[in-house]
Amino acid sequence: MSSRNKFDWLNEDVVLAIHEAQIAEHGGRAGVRDRGLLASSLARPQNAAAYSALDVPHAAALYALGIIKNHPLVDGNKRVGAVLLETFLQLHGYELIVTDGQLLAAILGLAAGETDDEAFVCWVRERAHLRSVRRAKKRPAADTTKRDV
Repeated sequence: MSSRNKFDWLNEDVVLAIHEAQIAEHGGRAGVRDRGLLASSLARPQNAAAYSALDVPHAAALYALGIIKNHPLVDGNKRVGAVLLETFLQLHGYELIVTDGQLLAAILGLAAGETDDEAFVCWVRERAHLRSVRRAKKRPAADTTKRDV
């Protein structure tokens, strides 16, 4: 099995649902600015998996990078990128061990061009930890739709 097939990939419906929830919770303008850029953002981790061995934190980081840098949504790209990052990690049994402030600083640094792609991927890898089976059963996944990024 190729590394491309070992993941549960996120699709446009998931992104749009997260976007809608973020706009409803925190404000901004709803809508897709460029569907081609949205498709490109979602394809980025899958394309990377087709050509290299990709781990879960790297794939999660690529979702965030794609949305934040391509800016396919009218508003809320940084928020949606952050939520996609955590959603993909959680879907695959990981959690991001950071404070809201640390995540905000990382996302803003990425959006401002102060952090390059490789540094962001490393940042995510260092902070993404596999949840233990026992802990995952006791504690439900965090509600990532309310992240204020």
